[in-house]
Amino acid sequence: MKKIFLGAIFILILLIFPCNANGKHDKFAVGINFGFTFPFARDYYEGISYDSESRWESTYGFRAGLNLNYFFSHRLAIQLEMDYQRKVFNEEFKDYNFPEYNYSYSENLSFYVYYLNIIYIMTDSSKNNLSPYVFAGLGIEDIDPIVLYSKMGGGIQFPLSSKIIMHTGLSLFGPATKLYTKSFTFQPFNIKYFSVIVGLRYMF
Repeated sequence: MKKIFLGAIFILILLIFPCNANGKHDKFAVGINFGFTFPFARDYYEGISYDSESRWESTYGFRAGLNLNYFFSHRLAIQLEMDYQRKVFNEEFKDYNFPEYNYSYSENLSFYVYYLNIIYIMTDSSKNNLSPYVFAGLGIEDIDPIVLYSKMGGGIQFPLSSKIIMHTGLSLFGPATKLYTKSFTFQPFNIKYFSVIVGLRYMF
């Protein structure tokens, strides 16, 4: 999946470079962002029977992203993004009749989602210091089976210099479907989690 992502970046550069070489500037941007992800509701399961008791809980945490952007104008851009997510999974099982089977398990899980996003800046970023923006995109999770994700959000961006843009905002995302399922049901805005993010973008 990483090779596909890097290949897509290379193809995008080859396709758009002639436009950039003809005297047009600041069409590209590379960026990095960080944040923390939360579920909208507690991701928790509890099962209690006559013989046993089981619980598991999944909580999200740190996230980070790398991206390459191409700006069609001061307001509209397309973005390739590699998004790193981290979460903690806890599980506990108790058997009332056979205590030797009891266990408690915890694991830190990490995964990547590769997104293709569209960004729309709501004011002309070349004329305004503070510019609100919105975005939406689709992604593929780097696991087997493949999981499609949808994402949308928005925020505020502001320049630190003529080349460096800082932005902060809210990202909403969730799995849209798993490709291995027999019935392909696609929910493009199956939003289950949100991230508070802050990032930097270098224009060139």
